[in-house]
Amino acid sequence: MSDCLDVLLADGQRMRERRAAPPPDQPATRADKIIAEGEQRRLNYRRDNLTADAAMVYGAQVGYLHRMVRILCNELEALGHKHKGAA
Repeated sequence: MSDCLDVLLADGQRMRERRAAPPPDQPATRADKIIAEGEQRRLNYRRDNLTADAAMVYGAQVGYLHRMVRILCNELEALGHKHKGAA
């Protein structure tokens, strides 16, 4: 239980620091938006499932990021490029 509270406190501190920081000069890139959405999904999962362990919580984020990587790879293939993961 203590580990869970430590993680929650660290997340809260990180969110407070982000909110206090001035906004960036340039608009967010697509990668920044994908990463932010992954973090938001992790936080939402933690909020909605208070009894979830760390693997479940981070699994929500990893699952989203994995799906986005596959979408990006498909877009790259559609442009005619081969990525390193292609056979």
